Amino acid sequence: MSRIHANNFITSLNGSISDSVTSIVLTSVTGFPVIGAGVTCNVTLANGPDIEIVTATARSSFTLTVTRGAESTVAKAFASGSTVSIRPTAGSFDGKADTDSPTFTGTVTIPTPFTLGAVSVLPTGTELNFVDG
Repeated sequence: MSRIHANNFITSLNGSISDSVTSIVLTSVTGFPVIGAGVTCNVTLANGPDIEIVTATARSSFTLTVTRGAESTVAKAFASGSTVSIRPTAGSFDGKADTDSPTFTGTVTIPTPFTLGAVSVLPTGTELNFVDG
């Protein structure tokens, strides 16, 4: 599942929510990214000291379908007008590869042949090595 982000998205809740609802209504969606199949977006709900991160799994018009209490936050009730924003979270960064020595697991399917820069490559084994320069 891939996670999408948006720069500087901020709006408010259009109606109060309990700590168990899984649909939240926004007052504006201008700048909110499209959530397609297999895509999520972490959204922060805030009202004073109360903060919760939710994972949006779908959007229909102004309504988000969410999973509550993402990234070890606790699901809470929020009043109408509470802030809803997309901002960097620890999970946003923790899910990225370390650039010093990235390690990936799983299966990667590479089309055969493919182009790497100006060089056509025909992989023959299970590893692909690339040396810059």
